[in-house]
Amino acid sequence: MTRIQIEISLGILLVLITSSVILVYGLNENNRMAELEDAQRARSIEVGAALFDAQCSRCHGKQGLGIP
Repeated sequence: MTRIQIEISLGILLVLITSSVILVYGLNENNRMAELEDAQRARSIEVGAALFDAQCSRCHGKQGLGIP
């Protein structure tokens, strides 16, 4: 095998390996995004609760029903 043939074979092998890695990550993308969405939703709820406690609960009460 000549040097050029070895370089071409190595290049093809690296392209195949790279394509395989990208494919594996791409197949897992939906799961990863779902996990990140759940984490973001949980953080948003926590921030909203803290904001409500700091700014709104004095008038609306802890349950958000208002002052009787």
